[in-house]
Amino acid sequence: MSVDAHPVIAAIVRGDHEAVREAGKSVTALSDPKGKAALAVAADLGHAAVVEALLDAGASDAVPSSGGWSAAMLASFRGHAEVLSLLLAQPGACPAAADACGITALHAAAMKGRVAAAELLLDAAPEGVNTTDVLGRTPLMLAATAGSVDTLHLLAGRGAALDQTADDGKTALHWAVIAHRPRAVEALLKLGCSTDKVDLPSTDPMPRPHGSAKDPNAGKTAAEYAETRLGKDPVLVRTHKYLLSVESARKEAPGSTPDLEEMPWVSYAYKQLAEAQAAPPAEEEPAAATGGGTDMWDDDEIEEVSTGGDVEFAAEAAAEAAALASMPDLEELD
Repeated sequence: MSVDAHPVIAAIVRGDHEAVREAGKSVTALSDPKGKAALAVAADLGHAAVVEALLDAGASDAVPSSGGWSAAMLASFRGHAEVLSLLLAQPGACPAAADACGITALHAAAMKGRVAAAELLLDAAPEGVNTTDVLGRTPLMLAATAGSVDTLHLLAGRGAALDQTADDGKTALHWAVIAHRPRAVEALLKLGCSTDKVDLPSTDPMPRPHGSAKDPNAGKTAAEYAETRLGKDPVLVRTHKYLLSVESARKEAPGSTPDLEEMPWVSYAYKQLAEAQAAPPAEEEPAAATGGGTDMWDDDEIEEVSTGGDVEFAAEAAAEAAALASMPDLEELD
């Protein structure tokens, strides 16, 4: 906090709700050195008791005319559900208010996968589920980009349009692929997203490679994005294979969507972690002679510095090092 901050703003940052109440109604007009309103400061930090004190003093929430986010947007973005609940309970609360870029509190919650906050906002303003920002992006698209499967399920259950497109023609499925979110890809497909949607042609044309049959500037499906960008990217390689398997399965049985197999390196990591956790604690070795106490540190001090005094931690660290040493090359797992 800047040295120029008002003492009450400093109290808000500390979470000192008693000092805020003692300040009276004058606190509602205060802002931090960057111009953020007192209520927004408290909401951003998740200090529910301070937010309650400010609201009792008469503070109100709104999107700043000078730019920035409201207290509700900040609380949604940070996932402070208790604070958001207090703000939404106020008379005149506007949960669907948007900033200059069209971002609402629900967009903010979706882009960070804040499920509890998103649920509160949908309860307060269910009509906002398909609200778009200035780029035409819906909360579902931002949740897909974040890879939040739980948020995707919540939004879909509240009526989110699964195949709605942004201004560039991309759907939530496109964004899940581009953002390397394979589990979001699977969730969207199981919810019923189409694999056939093609986005708009590129607005920054590229020359077609000599001999190429494909126009690099043409619109693409989600599978084509995975194929175009995969290179040596193992996530996109497997995402592309999965999308093709879904297309094939739906041709044989419309509406069917197979499960996405766990990425092999993830399965391997889980296996190594389980083995490390199951390994018995390493036995302590006898302390080496220190030459009559001439070392800078005693043996117990060395143990404290190297392991934090935690023998189990030392055993886990040794197991993890052994797992890393025995780990096969990525190509063997792919």
